[in-house]
This record gives sequence, C-alpha cells and structure tokens, in this order.
Amino acid sequence: MMKTKFIRFVLAMLIPASLAACSGKSDAKEAEQEKKNKQSFMFWMFRKEIRTAEFSVPEMRDQNAVRKIEKRLALLPGIVSVTSDTAARRLSIGYASSVIRRMNLEEAIARAGFRVDNRPPAPAAKRR
Repeated sequence: MMKTKFIRFVLAMLIPASLAACSGKSDAKEAEQEKKNKQSFMFWMFRKEIRTAEFSVPEMRDQNAVRKIEKRLALLPGIVSVTSDTAARRLSIGYASSVIRRMNLEEAIARAGFRVDNRPPAPAAKRR
C-alpha cells in the first residue's frame, strides 16, 4: 500500500519534468532552473536539520544530576549540544533530527533515572 503511494508520488513528480524537457525549451536559463528544482526534490531527505528540544526535569537539582544526564546523552548519536538550568530545572538539547527523535531523548533521560515532562523514570534505573 505504502509502496504504491510512493511510486505514484515519484511518477507524478518526474513525468511533468520529463514532458517539459521534451517540449523543446530553448532557453538555457529555464532548463538550468528545472535541473536545480529536480535536484532539490531528490535530496530533500538528506538535509541535516538541527533542532532544539526543551525538557522539564524536576529532579535535576545539582550538577551531579546534570553530569549523569549528559553522560547518558553522550551515548546517543546526533546530539549537538546540551545546556542546563538547574535553578529552573530545565534542559535544552540540540540534536540532528535526521538521526534521532525527541522521544529517544526523553527515553535516555528517563533511563538515567529522572522524570522528564511527566514521564516517570525507567524502573531499572538506579539513582544515587
């Protein structure tokens, strides 16, 4: 089902471009623009977008807790930056959205033994 939808989508995008190429456009500028548009269509899925996620971690009271969370997040691919505010108990994480998802970040914080955005800590996590 999904495969046929994808094939129809690709054909719908490629057929008008090939018909325009066959129409005998003599303007080199228009042909160059069509080529750029086609390339951007083909490579949209490979762009690297850095996003920032904000989390509320009520149990993050000191720098030891921050280090424990940072240590756990360092094991994940795609993490760009981690900043914390222990006074407000907020955590800001920059990540590559093409590599990792927000729910994976929440899970890593929960596995470190902390509640995050009303999600309980993982049961197997040992807190000190």
